[in-house]
Amino acid sequence: MKFENVGISDQASDLTFYYLPSEYNDPTWLQQIGTFDRKAIEYNLEVLPDFIDKIAEKKIPTNSITELIEKNKIKKIDLLVVDVEGYEYVILKQISDLTFLPKFILYEWGCLSEADQNNTMQLLEKLHYQLFLAGGDFLAIKK
Repeated sequence: MKFENVGISDQASDLTFYYLPSEYNDPTWLQQIGTFDRKAIEYNLEVLPDFIDKIAEKKIPTNSITELIEKNKIKKIDLLVVDVEGYEYVILKQISDLTFLPKFILYEWGCLSEADQNNTMQLLEKLHYQLFLAGGDFLAIKK
């Protein structure tokens, strides 16, 4: 097993990552809402607006899915889990470029814009996935 300390985007670059510093941890989910999409973290903080001005940012190196798969010589993906606070479509739209498709994809949809929700569903259906709503997530199963 190998780990890569990079974010996943649609290209190799440095992107701004938005997060709350570790001292803001009550409620605990505050440490789970980091994202490359500032609108998504602000959306999550609508219920706790006093934290919006506490959002910090840092540059994170990123790679595309294709770059990571080629670099690590991955030949098969059984399960792809994508929970990236509103950045899911940016990642999932890349799977159509892969030489193989994951059997299962579990992705969070709650922070996606309505357009990205629709685009994600249309993409997965076009790639012959069957979609199942599971609370705040969708499970896509390759037909």
